[in-house]
Amino acid sequence: MEETKAERSSGEHSKGPCDYRQLCDRFRASLAIPDEYFSTDCKLNACYCQACHEARGEKRYAVSGDPPCRYALPLGWCQFALRIPPRVEGYHVFDKWHVAFYGTLIGRLRRILDLGDIPLQVCSGQRRSGSSNKENEVPQLCVSPTILCACETQAKRQEYRDGTTGKVYQAQVALQLLVKPGFYRAGRSHREVDANELLDQNIGTENLEWYLENQGSVVLTALLIKIEPT
Repeated sequence: MEETKAERSSGEHSKGPCDYRQLCDRFRASLAIPDEYFSTDCKLNACYCQACHEARGEKRYAVSGDPPCRYALPLGWCQFALRIPPRVEGYHVFDKWHVAFYGTLIGRLRRILDLGDIPLQVCSGQRRSGSSNKENEVPQLCVSPTILCACETQAKRQEYRDGTTGKVYQAQVALQLLVKPGFYRAGRSHREVDANELLDQNIGTENLEWYLENQGSVVLTALLIKIEPT
């Protein structure tokens, strides 16, 4: 892999946050999530709109963890860093764990942040033809190294009216995570979507989804917001 690890901190334009970043920030404020859930280091926030991404000179992909694992940057989204829980201090999670994404409904976001974990669940859509019924019924968490796959069915859009401009948009939310290497199994996407529509060949189809059965092997690191015109 030729890429280096993506920097945790990403500065915005020298003139300050772009219009898209400000729009996402207003939407975040409308969710009424307590400030103490977010990192106090604003440098850890990043806008991945096309203009900001190109201004930083970043590639579309990066690697994380030990052993290195490729993931796709969340292009088109805005990232707001979360406060890291004390339980992982000393584990060097940003150096050793793998970056992944989880799409969710806006109505479920607050409960996840309150818990500090994503609840495991039995999902019928994750049933695999080669697996036993008992294996299929084990509660698990499905995440992905690309936000395109993570949000294909889980992060449904919701209408949002911007209080500043009065314009109506479609908003989505997702979470950026760190996953402990060796504690997940990778596989093809179970969704009835052509893999080529989810991702190009930079991440193989056999690595589109990661399945975990242990909440302790996941750390929430950022709230991601995407807003599009109606």
